[in-house]
Amino acid sequence: KLNGIRGDRADGLYLRNFTIELFEFNSVYVLETDGFVIDRVVGRYNDEYAFLTFAVDHGLYKNCEGYGNGDAAVYPGSASDVNSNSTTYSQKRRWSVEITRCKSHHNAAGYSGTAGNSVYVHDNRFFNNAIGGVTDSVFPNHPGLPQDHSWFRDNEIYSNNVNYFEKYVHSGICDKPPAERGYKPPPSEPKWAGTVCPVGPFPVGTGWVIAGGNYNLIQGNHVWD
Repeated sequence: KLNGIRGDRADGLYLRNFTIELFEFNSVYVLETDGFVIDRVVGRYNDEYAFLTFAVDHGLYKNCEGYGNGDAAVYPGSASDVNSNSTTYSQKRRWSVEITRCKSHHNAAGYSGTAGNSVYVHDNRFFNNAIGGVTDSVFPNHPGLPQDHSWFRDNEIYSNNVNYFEKYVHSGICDKPPAERGYKPPPSEPKWAGTVCPVGPFPVGTGWVIAGGNYNLIQGNHVWD
């Protein structure tokens, strides 16, 4: 299936305490929704994203985990551009989406967000991905471009050096039909040891990328290895 759970204009959606896996696009896709929570949900083994929210407001990701995804585990794309008229940075503003206490590991990217506007990302762990995270203005036709006014604070971003391109793309494994790629590892292997087929040209070994963005604050993060 394309998506596992899709909340389309589903204001007040609350998702809590389950594991969801193996979809062509996303485990969870929340679209044009005002008010949602993704709480203690594990999203894994998807062609693209574990949790994708798009054109949303008043959103919260907390205590989530994502691994084995071909793009990012968390993606707050085109978050509501509530601070677009401001030409200064201030911590005392309203956030459209908050992401906190999540673990994103063994994905192509830990975090991704084209036009991820007014997003507050704090106290998370992004590790053992190809790259830690990226927010950008690269892809056209996304509402809210260019990206602006996000705050990345007190996150741990480390060991994002996993070369899935060499291991799975160049070897031809990602050319196989999805059912034959081995997204889910055998029981003898760690749960995050399955195949990851990156969908974008991520620069392996990078902590954080801002590919076009205005008035962002990177503060108090620990970035290493």
